[in-house]
Amino acid sequence: MAGIGTSGIGLGNPHHTNDVLSILGPAIFGHSTFASILDHLLLLMVLASASSSTQTTILPTARTVLSMSVHKALPEAFSKVHKRYLTPSLATITFGVVSAALYIVMNFISAGHVIADSVDALGVMIAFYYGLTGFSCFWYYRKQLTKSVHNFSCRDGPTLWRLILWSILGWSFWFYWNPVNSYTTWKVFGREIGGTFTIDVGGLLIGFILMFAMNVYRPAFFRGETLNRDTPTLVIEGSLIPGRVD
Repeated sequence: MAGIGTSGIGLGNPHHTNDVLSILGPAIFGHSTFASILDHLLLLMVLASASSSTQTTILPTARTVLSMSVHKALPEAFSKVHKRYLTPSLATITFGVVSAALYIVMNFISAGHVIADSVDALGVMIAFYYGLTGFSCFWYYRKQLTKSVHNFSCRDGPTLWRLILWSILGWSFWFYWNPVNSYTTWKVFGREIGGTFTIDVGGLLIGFILMFAMNVYRPAFFRGETLNRDTPTLVIEGSLIPGRVD
């Protein structure tokens, strides 16, 4: 409705790039008292949506950390489940605080442009872990792939998507290395690098460091002792983990 023009209510107008809702609301609803109510309702709905998006950043991570902790890939404290809310309490609080701290620091350093680069970086990370999931699926069923056409097409299919996703991953690293293709520029060892590339590689490096540290601290998981074909389901929806309740 607004278009992408650089004048008027166009989304490309630099005067309201950071707050298009305050311009679009009156343009759509008008300027009456009832229109003002609808305008404020619009802002409230978008804020609620933003809040929900923030929660979806924290909750899946907390669930993943719960699973990793139960299988002894992370400290046991993260496997504690709240008695009333039945959620991984420490994991939820920890990653909520970490997410907020990272956003505040990086948003300040980037002068408010980190969100755009973070969205692009998220796409790269999705290609990484879904591609890794596709390879894991292939490896798990590798001995059954040649038993039937169905097995080959359905269980080996993720291998094709893994190759496509990791091809996109490699191209994205090359593309976002150039600071021209990112909204922010970061100086690393005196060299200017694109913000999206920095976020992606920085996140991977931190992950590898933590993985190697946990391999030393809790090696059982990395030796395949706590998660293998015979491991029972340890976290069941609607039930608590015995002995791990706050």
